[in-house]
Amino acid sequence: MSYLPIKGYEGLYEVSDSGTVRSLDRLVIGKDGVAYPFKGKVLRAAPNKDVGYLQVNLWKDGEGTSYYVHRLVALAHIPNPLGLPEVNHKDGNRQNPAKSNLEWSTSRENSIHAVNAGLRVYEHRLSKEEFIECLFSVINGESYYSVSQRVPYKVPFISVKLRKLAKELGIEGELDESLMAQRIERARTNGAKNISTN
Repeated sequence: MSYLPIKGYEGLYEVSDSGTVRSLDRLVIGKDGVAYPFKGKVLRAAPNKDVGYLQVNLWKDGEGTSYYVHRLVALAHIPNPLGLPEVNHKDGNRQNPAKSNLEWSTSRENSIHAVNAGLRVYEHRLSKEEFIECLFSVINGESYYSVSQRVPYKVPFISVKLRKLAKELGIEGELDESLMAQRIERARTNGAKNISTN
């Protein structure tokens, strides 16, 4: 396990590549102006009740601030040369902040990963952005039927809606390629001898 300083809290806190956050031994100046020894310790991370991510409180200059542990790990241990804004949990477990489970991503990549991993189930009418996420899921190999299990729409509606979106975005060719590959795979699975490409 390797520890690195937390940016903005150098000399006060460190975070490990496995997601452990600890405070460091140091001298703290009391209100009386006397320096008192402060013994460092491992902080107890707790899940945020709204989103489930593990978080800790860090203190500096008498002010406490909450941080998500996975972001502290990524900022300290994972290079981000492209300046990507979000941190994705590869295994979908929001309480696994280990470096090996994290990667920098765009907001769209993060959303698509959540959909493809089955982490996002839609129970409401979908927005255009959410339909686009579903479209990219199909382009990446998910079947219309599989998508229909996660959204409040049936296959015929989904296929028409996503076709219209693909046309609007100029990616009908990618959609057709994916659907053809899925048809071929289904035919192979079902033992078909001749596969029509029409």
